[in-house]
Amino acid sequence: MKSNRKRLLSLLLAAAMVLSLGSPAARAEKGTNTGTDQSAETGAQTVTMQDLDPATLKVEKLGTFTSSEDAKKRASEFDFKASDIVRVSIFLDQKSTADAGYSVENINSDAGAIAYRQALEAGQHS
Repeated sequence: MKSNRKRLLSLLLAAAMVLSLGSPAARAEKGTNTGTDQSAETGAQTVTMQDLDPATLKVEKLGTFTSSEDAKKRASEFDFKASDIVRVSIFLDQKSTADAGYSVENINSDAGAIAYRQALEAGQHS
């Protein structure tokens, strides 16, 4: 009796799971792509997407370096407080310590890794 009840409940659960997949699929609308602009209407809202030209962002490409004078001028354009959170990107000319083959596990106690990092740092200041 108990095993029949478990089998029946298992069958009902499986049927509910299968039938629940049909509802979202039936309500989904087939989208159409009309070139670079895409629109999707969801209820009362309409979302429109279009391709963006990266040149309109007025942001330098990653890996492009400016002179220190340009950097100082650009830094003065922004109003940062000491308590603000900012993102910094660091580009290395040489491999990082981990990329140079040193184990990340003991990177702070490995004499070779420490010497490599110190050489990298010295190279940055020259």
